[in-house]
Parts: sequence; C-alpha cells; structure tokens
Amino acid sequence: MSASLDAARDEDLFTAEFFDDPYPTYRAFREHDPVLQLPFNLRLEQAQEQFHDESHSWLVTGYEECAEVLRDHRRYSSAVAGVSAEEQERARLVLINTDPPRHTRMRAMLNKAFTPRRIAALEPWVRTLVTQLLDEAGDGPVDVATTVAEPLPIMVIASLIGVSREDLMTFKMWSDAMVAVPEPDTIDDNRAKTQAMFDYIGAMLVDRRAALESGSDALGDDFLGALLRAEQDEAPLEDWEITSFCVLLLLAGNETTRNLISCLLNVAADRPDIWKALGDDRSSIHPAIEESLRFDSPVQILNRWATQPTVLGGHHIAAGDNVAVAYAAGNRDPRQFSEPEQFVATRMENRHIAFGIGIHFCLGAPLARLETAVLIEEMLDRYPSISRSGPPRFQRAARVVRGLTSLPLELGTSARL
Repeated sequence: MSASLDAARDEDLFTAEFFDDPYPTYRAFREHDPVLQLPFNLRLEQAQEQFHDESHSWLVTGYEECAEVLRDHRRYSSAVAGVSAEEQERARLVLINTDPPRHTRMRAMLNKAFTPRRIAALEPWVRTLVTQLLDEAGDGPVDVATTVAEPLPIMVIASLIGVSREDLMTFKMWSDAMVAVPEPDTIDDNRAKTQAMFDYIGAMLVDRRAALESGSDALGDDFLGALLRAEQDEAPLEDWEITSFCVLLLLAGNETTRNLISCLLNVAADRPDIWKALGDDRSSIHPAIEESLRFDSPVQILNRWATQPTVLGGHHIAAGDNVAVAYAAGNRDPRQFSEPEQFVATRMENRHIAFGIGIHFCLGAPLARLETAVLIEEMLDRYPSISRSGPPRFQRAARVVRGLTSLPLELGTSARL
C-alpha cells in the first residue's frame, strides 16, 4: 500500500509532492476503492472547520461514483445539515452550497443577470484586455501565470460586477484567502479577509440600491445592476444573499479560469506538437480546452454531505457524513476515458465533470471558455512557439483548486511582430 493510502492525518495526504502532482495519489485511491473512507476530516474549506466536526471523510475518486453524488442533491446535499442558510453562506458561498427549492429560485434569478447573450457579447472587450496584457508581457522569457493567467480573469469578473480597477489585486488577495487551507495560524486572518470582501460588495450594494430607488443612471449595466433589476420580477433577495452571489462570481471567475489557462499552457509548453496543431487549425482550440479541463481540472474536490443513510459504491454512508467529490480523479478514470493519463488534444466525446453535473453545473463555464479561447487565439497570432524558461510552481495554499503560481515560458515572436 502506498504512503498516501497509509495517511492517518490530512497533512500526510496533502504534501508538497501531492500539490505538484496529485494524480498518482488519486489513481492509487481509485484503484484501491473509488469510494474510500479516510480516517480524518479532509478540511477542504474554512466552513468545514467551523460547522462540521466529523472525524472522517469519504473520498470519491471514480467517475460514475462522482457523477452519482453530483446528480443526486436529495441524498448528497451541498449544505451543511443543521446550520441555517444565512449562517453558513456568510462563511461559504450562496448557490454553490444551496439545495432546492432555494437553489432553484436563486439560480433562476442569476440566469437572468448572466445570460449566454451577455457573455457572448463580451468577446470584443475580452479580446481588448488580452491584447493589452500581451502587449505588456512582450516576448522572450515571461511568467505567464502572473502576467496573463492571473490578471485576466480577475479583471473580467470584477469589472462585470463593477469593482474599480485599482481594487482588482485586493480582490485577488481576498479570493485566495477564501479558498486557503484552514490552518490554525492563518484561519482568523483569512476569515478577516473574507469578511472584508463581503463588506466591500455590501457597500457597493447600498449605493446601487439608492441609485435604483432614485431612478438614477448610476445603477449601471454591470452584473450587480442586472441582478437588482431582476429582483423587480422576482421575490427580493436579502442584501447578504446578493453580496454572496457577487463573492461567488469573483471567487469562481478568478480561481477556475486562472487555473484553466495556466494548466493548459503548462501542458503546451512540453508539447510543441499541440501548440503547432492549434495554430494550424483554430477549430481545435475548443476541444483542447475541454481536454485541459479533464486532464488537469481547475476545481479538484468539493464537499457534499449525506442527508440520509445511503449506499455508494457498495459502502454504507451515514447521514451527516462528509462526502468529498474528487472531480479531478473522476476525470482520469480509465473506466470512462481511454488513455486517461494522456493529454489528447483532439479527444472527442469528452464528457468530463470539471464544471459539475446537474443543478450545480458551473454558471460561469461559458465565460471561462470564452476567456481561455480568446487568450489562446491571440497568443497563437503572436507566438508561433512556446517553451519553458524555468520550472513551473503549483499553488499549495488551497485543496479545492489546482493551478500554477508561476509558469515561466519563452514566448517566440512571429514575423508579424
């Protein structure tokens, strides 16, 4: 049995080697048992420390088993049992940690403010932002994680909400704190940063409500304004609910897209054949994005809680048990994908679960795909080749997401430049 399977504490599992490459560990767990009871709490999020004191977690690493949990919100709840919606969502995230019927009402309202047409219309603006970032990055040795993958998503999503540009990096710091590992020496500081983000959005909301009541044009056409307008057709939301909506978008829009971009470029840096193929046939960009989502999922693991005694993968799960769904492990299950450990840029029928399944399918998936596609298109126009100029460095501060904090690349210039 591997050292990972012998882990007696969460620290034994989440080692530096795990963060650099978690997939051998996921594979070992899945081969041993795709539904495995661990003798410790995985501590995936701060709220897990605050509201859930169980001494173990179930880790689900098989594709079908992950899909079963994600599809069945009645047996596997996103909310912590016995804790009021307001109490836990002030510390967690509204919508993503909510079940029907409340989730249904909120999702319908959010859909009105985050329509596919609104997302598609953003492409020229996103392309302008990408052009500006690449102009500033230039060619030669460039850390694309910090100069491109990191600023682009936070600029897009924060601007959509109405956050001023000078506060963008502060929001990055806050969002990083929200997904950080709940360590005893940092959890209070991270909770304070999370509260600061809620307070900032809350202050914006007060100003926007005043504008709405006065009929002023200052309400704006950004997401927050659209959400307040949608309230006029639905039962009004509490201010804390709208604030949590915005925090969710900032967090998900920043973390997942940043990680998708950096992980795709990390693979391409070692595979010049992929970069050339993308340049020769731009229609292959979208399949490559889907393969990156499968191969190195931006969201690695998320929590569910059993609402009743149930059976999963032949195991009896008790009501209230923590069931951690390892999206990234399921996406490399050989029972679902051929050559799961290989990046196949042209993979067809790629039914990955990187954005979830069912009622909690990621609302921001079209935006993440749009940003990534535009960036790859613009980079291919400028750089006929990319290669490594230094070692990549993966983040080690969060357990639920995966991405790079540093990705030094040599960006080769084209004749056009």
